[in-house]
Amino acid sequence: MACLALCGAVLAIRGLNVWRLADYSLNYSWTHTRIDAILFGCCLGLWNNPVIPADRAWRPKPWHVAAAGAVILATLAVRDPAFRETLRYTLQSAALLVPFSAALQGRGWVVRALGSAPMRRLGLYSYGFYLVHPTVIALLLHLRPCSGPLVLIAAGLVPLTLGSDTNGSIRVPSAFCGCFGLKPTYGRLTRAGSFPFVNSLDHLGPMARSVTDLALAYDAMQGPDPDDAAATARAAEPVLPGLDSGLGDLRIAVAGGYFARGGDPEAFAAVQVAARALAATRVVEIPEAARARAAAYLITAAEGAALHLDRLRTRPEDFDPAVRDRLIAGAMLPAPFVERAQRFRRWYRGAVADLFADVDVILAPSTPCRAPPRGQTHFTLDGVSLPVRANIGVFTQPISFIGLPVAAVPVWLDGGLPLGVQIIAAPWREDVALRVARVLERLGIVRAPIAELT
Repeated sequence: MACLALCGAVLAIRGLNVWRLADYSLNYSWTHTRIDAILFGCCLGLWNNPVIPADRAWRPKPWHVAAAGAVILATLAVRDPAFRETLRYTLQSAALLVPFSAALQGRGWVVRALGSAPMRRLGLYSYGFYLVHPTVIALLLHLRPCSGPLVLIAAGLVPLTLGSDTNGSIRVPSAFCGCFGLKPTYGRLTRAGSFPFVNSLDHLGPMARSVTDLALAYDAMQGPDPDDAAATARAAEPVLPGLDSGLGDLRIAVAGGYFARGGDPEAFAAVQVAARALAATRVVEIPEAARARAAAYLITAAEGAALHLDRLRTRPEDFDPAVRDRLIAGAMLPAPFVERAQRFRRWYRGAVADLFADVDVILAPSTPCRAPPRGQTHFTLDGVSLPVRANIGVFTQPISFIGLPVAAVPVWLDGGLPLGVQIIAAPWREDVALRVARVLERLGIVRAPIAELT
């Protein structure tokens, strides 16, 4: 508690309202968002932060940051039985940091500090390494999930982060926090060093306040990795040089059918705003998307349960109760159900690939609604009351199910909260998705403004 009090005092001196910043995530970060907001302030140091007036700036010495980090690590090691296991993944994540850091150093980035933005998921914490730009502030490498780091982006405290996406954990938080995100093709970016959830669905990708930063991070992370069996041996294909090539003769369509119902009108209005700006009038229907989501649920439950079965048996109290119950149910799924889901997956991948013979990009909503208020457990979609947590990824699951690349962009329809649009491309065509996102950004249709802190 002394550690948390120290961190809170640091942020209070800096003039930030910790609770307002934590609440910006609108509870998508579950119960530990407020702890995140306290901890990151002590670890980051907040060098040259443009959000804080110069006369209130506080310049910590390097040993301040190191000592605070040591106190946090020691406190968690004593108090959290899951910490020691998770620390192993923290050390492994350095393998991701080294090539990423080397690529960014050539563009003016330097390694400055080690910190954390811990998030509770499956009862385990995740930790990351920070990079600091001389003229901005910091880049957070955070491996699972993405809501906490995206709060930092929305607040203007970091320019970009990394996160993981299994069924939507890059695209949904990006929509809720009004930021850009990139879920790459499955296998394009290494996942070595991150904590796994569902091996056949896990992706790693960047999130940022600009499309250019997404492209920069994506290019830096490309390349084969023997430590990730799913990582492709495909040669790196930089997207930054062609980012401003414009639309050219790209064929852009809007997803209809499943992706045009089961959500609030505002979610579909955001897609139409992007479509009009791109002069996209064609509508295509992704076949059997509802079945794809159901199959994704089965595979997620079965693979996730298999991975965590020993922990479920020995440390069930470490898991979020809702997650624990789903994993236990997944452990009891009959094998023929999972086999049938995998067979459907192969068919579905081929059916969607056929669509990309006629179009280059498909637009779809990221979420069925704006970020729900804190504490809301159910919402109404098409007149049916549904649990929020289980259905917030209704539009993202059918896409990540077959590993398609997606650029998630924020649209602001009015003075309210942002909405997200998925820019979906064919496998290995991240360049196309990011080109379209960049056009929308240049037109002012999508943007990621710094959130107001009160």
